[in-house]
Amino acid sequence: MAMNDELMESLLHEEESSALDFKRDQYPFVGATNDEKSELLKDVLAFANAWRRATAYILIGVEEVKGGRSIVHGVTQHLNDNDLQQFVNSKTTRPVQFSYEAFSFEGKQVGVITMPNQKRPFLLSSDFGKLKKQTVYARQGSSTNPAPLDEVARMASADAIDEWTQKELEEQRRDREEHRKLQRELHAESYRPNVVCDFPIVHTILYLRIKNYGNLPAKDIKVAVEGEVALPRVAGLLHPISLLAPDTELFYWIVGPQQFGTVPKEVTLDVTYTDLKGNQFETKQRFDFAYFGIPGSGERGLDISRENNDPVVRGLKDIAEALAAKKSRSSPF
Repeated sequence: MAMNDELMESLLHEEESSALDFKRDQYPFVGATNDEKSELLKDVLAFANAWRRATAYILIGVEEVKGGRSIVHGVTQHLNDNDLQQFVNSKTTRPVQFSYEAFSFEGKQVGVITMPNQKRPFLLSSDFGKLKKQTVYARQGSSTNPAPLDEVARMASADAIDEWTQKELEEQRRDREEHRKLQRELHAESYRPNVVCDFPIVHTILYLRIKNYGNLPAKDIKVAVEGEVALPRVAGLLHPISLLAPDTELFYWIVGPQQFGTVPKEVTLDVTYTDLKGNQFETKQRFDFAYFGIPGSGERGLDISRENNDPVVRGLKDIAEALAAKKSRSSPF
């Protein structure tokens, strides 16, 4: 993370470690010899190869005080981050992630080298100054030493495990996000208004019923007949319904039994509405009235399977059959 006053103050109260180093003076760089520059290169490699869990910092212009708050002396000149990047990464077998930042604190300039955790180990591609190629320099506590081969092997193994762990964690994160997304989608389907129209027959009267079968209120409900199909001009088809609570229904008289033959064979209703948050819903609901028979033929047939019609329709059918049977018995032929 970028340096700030709070973080700087916290680091000043810590002691040097595998994640922190204090430098009283600026590193020699511009016009310096290879031996002098190798000190900077060694420190960068050492922190990059260190066993640590936190971001590492090198504070330049600060003198360590063991057991107390370190002293900020500041520096008179800063290093150029681009020059440092080019210098370090031209000497290593693969790029090292780090940055140099000029930071003002207590009226003084402090150089801050920041280095995140990254895959190890880092080695030099060739000898440079006091440093040898294929040697892994690592920070151990407050000192820097070449790491033995078994430790280098552990670095590679540990980082491979860390990389695998990170991939697993990332896959788990994606799985959780997919699960949350699915839950949101299911929640949206389960917790919503659901306005459905139908045409029940109650006591031989055909009604238009508009009902909210959902578990949230529906607002601004509009029901329109699609196409040139004619239905009686009832309020539910002419004006929006401002609000319909869950499990609430409205009935509108359409026709009586003598007008069944005038009902069109098919009707499609366009139903639109919103929830309380303004989310839009729209459905097309198709109805088949062929069971009423052919208009003008005198034939009538009632759909006894329709919801809430069974008792009425069966009762009417029983009466009709009883009358027909009585008439048949009384006929002399």
